[in-house]
Amino acid sequence: MRTWRVGFAAFAAVLLGGAGCIDFEQEGTLFCQHHPERCPGGAGTGQNPPTGGDGPTGEGEAGAPELIEFYQSAPSALSEGSITLRITVRDAGNGPLEFSWTPHAGRVETPVHTANTSEIVWRAPTCMPHGRVSEVTASVTNALRRSASKRFVVTTTPCVTLSAGNAYSMSLRSDGTPWAWGNNEFGQLGTGTNTHSATPLQVSGLSELMVISAGNNAQHAIALGTDGSVWSWGANWYGQLGDGTTAHRAAPVQVSGPSTVVAVSAGGNFSLAMRRDGLVWAWGYNAEGELGDGTATHRSTPMPVSDVSDAVMASAGDQHALAMSSDGTVWAWGHNTSGQVGDGTLTHRTTPSKVSGLSGVVAVSAGGQHSLALRGDGTVWAWGYNESGALGDGSTLQRSTPVQVSGLSGVVAISAGYLHSLALRHDGTVWAWGSNTLNQLGDGTAEPQRSTPVRVSGLSDVVAISAGRNHSLAMHADGTLWAWGRNATGQLGDGTTTQRATPVPVSP
Repeated sequence: MRTWRVGFAAFAAVLLGGAGCIDFEQEGTLFCQHHPERCPGGAGTGQNPPTGGDGPTGEGEAGAPELIEFYQSAPSALSEGSITLRITVRDAGNGPLEFSWTPHAGRVETPVHTANTSEIVWRAPTCMPHGRVSEVTASVTNALRRSASKRFVVTTTPCVTLSAGNAYSMSLRSDGTPWAWGNNEFGQLGTGTNTHSATPLQVSGLSELMVISAGNNAQHAIALGTDGSVWSWGANWYGQLGDGTTAHRAAPVQVSGPSTVVAVSAGGNFSLAMRRDGLVWAWGYNAEGELGDGTATHRSTPMPVSDVSDAVMASAGDQHALAMSSDGTVWAWGHNTSGQVGDGTLTHRTTPSKVSGLSGVVAVSAGGQHSLALRGDGTVWAWGYNESGALGDGSTLQRSTPVQVSGLSGVVAISAGYLHSLALRHDGTVWAWGSNTLNQLGDGTAEPQRSTPVRVSGLSDVVAISAGRNHSLAMHADGTLWAWGRNATGQLGDGTTTQRATPVPVSP
């Protein structure tokens, strides 16, 4: 923790968006939902962010300075980004004021101040662990040594702590260790063996991670360390592990190349990493332009994606990829026979193409052959393959430009699976649509597909979701994991290989 102490100070906050993350409002919104006593008035709303149960301190104390105005430039910010915070103080002529700014996560830049105001820029952490919120405390002390303080809350990118892959699953525990279960044919569990497991096993040799990604049709995994290092393991036919070889790995190896990485995402046979400066790097399979470098050449080490310089989120699908820019627009590249690139054509794209008609986007997720986007107003938009209803618009028509998912509002997170989709609402409920041939929608029915969202049975207080190839995962607010759908290799993690039409708890 770093504290700035200056006479007459100021503070602001910054944060930039992470790819592996699902939704940047999720953690703060749901934390305050479940702990209203710590967030009166709602997290980060308006120009008066919540102060917690105590409010400004020093109130009522004789001679204490009075905090008369609070300003927060935005309630939310994506990974490594920034926002501005400011306080204005009134003091009864007791001499110079001393300001201090204490970030409880992230870091602050040099403050700017006048005699009675203080403003500072706060730069958010890459992501925040489950259950924690980003706070900055502003304090002011006058010549009589009387003080007052104000706590600002900023909703930031949550760390990606669960990921459903192709017949296997992964989770990240609170101590930063990764665990995996299910299919292990190519070493995708990272245990050093090729033995399947119906209960979670610890991935070998890794700790202090903050992002994991299995990819909805991937047979490899990728992880991001708190130090910015990138690790991968599993299948490697096309160099998707990024270690300069095409050898499968049953234990993690370090990816060569980009530094200052803030997010990662595993695709079908390729991988993505997003750097702090907004550049996206890609490696692996590239026959349809999945790497976005203008070629069809496979790469066993990372190469930069062309024409992307201000990304705040990126997502790898089966054979296409998405990137969200800082201005809320979306760009896509790769395989496009179903319109999953979203530019109104069915032409493969070897460099990024702008998705038509979308703005104000705060999260993206690339699926098998379809794509999802979440707008800041809580609506969900979809495009691409739709024979199984994965676009959720009430039809089974393929769409080469975005259409709105029917009947959903107040959404805070999205996840596109191979042929199905998931959404998490602000009330902690989970909704699903698309293929249900293997019970991946979790609604307890045998309906083969749903073209509009249905609620996943028996789940509430959920804080994170992930859609895999034929199964789904969710994390409860208490940290427990739940799974449903196909379970032939133990990917549900409940100690069995029994398919489940409704969520069951994953073994501890």
